[in-house]
Amino acid sequence: MKIITLGSDPEFACYDTKLQKFISLVDKFSGTKEKPSEIEAIKGCCNLIDCCGLEFTIPPCQSLGQVYDYIDRLIKYHNIELKKINPDWQLKVTSSARYDDDQLQSEQSTTFGCEPSWSIYKGESKVSVENAGNIRSYGFHLHFGFDQELSSKDIHDFVFLCDLFLGLPSIIFDTDVLRRKIYGRLGDYRPKPAYPGLEYRVMGIGMYEHFNIINEGIHNIQYCLDNNMITELREEFYSRMLDLDNNLKMVNKLKAKKLYDDILCIWDVKEEVF
Repeated sequence: MKIITLGSDPEFACYDTKLQKFISLVDKFSGTKEKPSEIEAIKGCCNLIDCCGLEFTIPPCQSLGQVYDYIDRLIKYHNIELKKINPDWQLKVTSSARYDDDQLQSEQSTTFGCEPSWSIYKGESKVSVENAGNIRSYGFHLHFGFDQELSSKDIHDFVFLCDLFLGLPSIIFDTDVLRRKIYGRLGDYRPKPAYPGLEYRVMGIGMYEHFNIINEGIHNIQYCLDNNMITELREEFYSRMLDLDNNLKMVNKLKAKKLYDDILCIWDVKEEVF
């Protein structure tokens, strides 16, 4: 099974640098989940309002570098557009944002999620809106396209590898912890029936600032697929990852780092063998 395309639908909050508060973008752009707005200046890309923030869509890419190129251009373009509305507004790379009550008066600002997603550990994944309060979350979902149709086992194996090499590092390196009150459980994915692929939904947008970690993680995932390492990794780490997911809201980053170091230790040994 080969990864042949990468995509993303990153989400960003708007921040007022003068007032030092987050601003809801409801009604500030025309795109919606049902009908994203095409961006003529960046062909193949769209924007839409998701809850309080701005979400982008990009075309399928051949590398993570291409994904970042699209998103960097979209950030620059929309920061220019935001300053036309208010010179103090800009997009902020943060996995969660706490809004004042005056920014949460519309129905859109209290609408969470759209289609259901799934967890390899728990089945259908629910959005924990009861703990959201004035917090809104922003994801860095990655879309993977493959060279073959995926069986249920293929999906579970691949998402587990994503947890090892992307989800776990996101717990360690993303400084935000509030997003996990709403989203961000390990194992969270959404099938993509329109093409052989899936959407991995664990990482917050804070991980956007860690290109090297994500890029290395994707290469590690493909390496494990190429060398049939999934069975051994499952036997060694599945129960520990499940335990981590069960206690994610109060997880200690040092505990997560110890688990990640143990995974990389086996990885280093395997690199010497192959």
